[in-house]
Amino acid sequence: MALRVHLPFAAAVVLAVATMILLVTYTQRCPSCPPPTDGGMFGLQQQQQPPVVPPPVVPPPPQPVVQQHSSSEGKGAADSTNQVPAPAEESGGEIPEAAQHDGPCFLVRERENCTRAGCHFCEADGSCKQSRHSCASCSAYDFNLVTCTAFPGCVFCERSGRCMARSLLADKRYSAGCHHHVAATPSLNKCEYVAHFPPVVWPTPTTPITGNAAAAPLDASNLTLAVSAAAPLPSPAGAALETAFARLSLSLRYSLTVPKPPQYSEDTVRVVRVALGDSPCDQSGYIQWGDDEAYHIEHDPHKESGVIQISAKTVWGAVRAFDSLQSVIECKGDLCCVPTLTLDDAPRYSWRGLLMDTSRHFLPVGTVLRVLESLAVNKFNILHWHITDGASFPLYVQSVPQLALAGAFGEDQIYTPEDVHLILGHANSLGIRILPELDMPGHTSSWGRAFPQFIHTCPSFMKDHGFDCGADPLHYNGYDGVGGWCVNTPTLNTGNPGLYKMLEKLLNELTETFPDNYVHLGGDEVSQECYREDGTQPSLETFYNKVLGILKQRKKHAVFWEESIMIPANFPSDTIFETWLTTDKPKMVAERGFKLISGRTRWYFEYERDYRKYYEFKPTSEFHDIGSSFIGGECMMWGEYADQYNWFGKVFPAAAAVAEVLWANPQTATMDTFNFFTHLCEMQRRGIPVNSPGPGNCDPQLPS
Repeated sequence: MALRVHLPFAAAVVLAVATMILLVTYTQRCPSCPPPTDGGMFGLQQQQQPPVVPPPVVPPPPQPVVQQHSSSEGKGAADSTNQVPAPAEESGGEIPEAAQHDGPCFLVRERENCTRAGCHFCEADGSCKQSRHSCASCSAYDFNLVTCTAFPGCVFCERSGRCMARSLLADKRYSAGCHHHVAATPSLNKCEYVAHFPPVVWPTPTTPITGNAAAAPLDASNLTLAVSAAAPLPSPAGAALETAFARLSLSLRYSLTVPKPPQYSEDTVRVVRVALGDSPCDQSGYIQWGDDEAYHIEHDPHKESGVIQISAKTVWGAVRAFDSLQSVIECKGDLCCVPTLTLDDAPRYSWRGLLMDTSRHFLPVGTVLRVLESLAVNKFNILHWHITDGASFPLYVQSVPQLALAGAFGEDQIYTPEDVHLILGHANSLGIRILPELDMPGHTSSWGRAFPQFIHTCPSFMKDHGFDCGADPLHYNGYDGVGGWCVNTPTLNTGNPGLYKMLEKLLNELTETFPDNYVHLGGDEVSQECYREDGTQPSLETFYNKVLGILKQRKKHAVFWEESIMIPANFPSDTIFETWLTTDKPKMVAERGFKLISGRTRWYFEYERDYRKYYEFKPTSEFHDIGSSFIGGECMMWGEYADQYNWFGKVFPAAAAVAEVLWANPQTATMDTFNFFTHLCEMQRRGIPVNSPGPGNCDPQLPS
């Protein structure tokens, strides 16, 4: 039996939800629910119920410039603004000012204004989109409380596991789903011992779990958080800690399937106490490279009953501890039980990432949020977001809007400023950095659809190599053997002075939006033959130095693909290089004093289906001679053949194997398959669609 969690009638529910959205009046909360005391989603009483997952705290996105039209301008004037601004003349080298237009639906800010033909208001995230099909659907996140509650228009119904649009709660046929209990399973009756000790924590902790199976009950409905810190936490960090606790408490309550509360004993756990160090986070409140993620968990009723103690130097160590607690605490029937244990854990590498490519296939915001949840469950700390490439430019940059309006696959396949801030806030609440990548100077065909004067299409190079890219190579349609060359080979025209004015606007806005200290600037697969075809290009060294100068002004640091180490540019000492192709570049990187991360093809998910092969590759064996220069690695899901429908099936379970290699650096080539399969079932329980590793099924308590 394959691993799965979706209800048999999920399709019917989705259809019903879509129909009812058109019929039910928008409302903020369920009228049959008890009044909330603090704005909580479920009307939970303070200190008697765990807090609802709060929305991520992020700075407000900068507002796009929207041209206002008076009534005298007429419809024709408004319609004309929906066009992509014409690029500057090639001879001038200047770029036009940021476009002022009100045509695209996603620039509409108010629901009542989302009325233009072709625009639809999305209940889940409160946005205006071109197509109803591009709206996030709450029901798509059934059984996934984290992704569900990231959308302000969605409610997670803890007893049914459904994710539901708030507007549907006005109808009792739907609001009842938030309060009924699923079929009861046999109760544990009392907590004497947990069934499995030591518990399965993934990735495997770097030190053994000590303790025993003797357990105490935990009151999931009245669990409280107590935090001690030397100084007040910045808002994003404080929200991340509270959200981690809320995810734990809500997940435990969802795991209970018997409506009658048990009779708790005197040693019942009702407090999770978190002690943080003197420097719990960066002053920005966002996780950064090098932040300490070590944590200590202790539950010993003989020392102090009723309390789980978490100690960590930083907020992010505490966030990792809360994720481990979800695996430590055993729930069944009407009881959750906590074993007597001590757990000390810390990652072997500080850089543990996964690359997500949204240029070859656009991934909807809801899919990206679920990607982040899947990374957090495996204690990855970086989402390397390969935003742009030759195929498309899906990021709306307000200072250079032409790039997305001309370079994206369509208006409904663009990440708006609100989309990006939702993603950034959700990532930080999970303790995950977002590393944005704008690949350059190669892989930039999509840039040329707005600014052809800034791109070399290299017609002689293409002809000499037998590639026919058609009359308009910047709009080549297809990705066969020829298409890969046509889309990826064109490079930026670095001899055009207007390019650097555009790059300054682009990178200034990117670094202002993304809080991470690092930006990935690509630098891979630049054909020297193509680059120098017309004889007017300056050296790549000049291009690199100018781009690095822009980052330096913004106090940001760069990551490049390995080929860039061959360019004699003035790379700052804090530059990081990512190897993916060769074995000679890493040593060169280390000898020049830079840091290295591994993105080797051994961790490319399109090449290998056997998850055990990913576990067998140990970076320390390959990079043993570069010492402390090696700081971690990333696995890759390039997007040529991965979209929202098959992404998770391609990535998991293999990514879970990579996660353990990067966290624990196990010396054995053979993983513990029992622990691995147990972890995959836990991912399924949390609503993450994991591909089955083989025959078998999960605990029958899980939804099916």
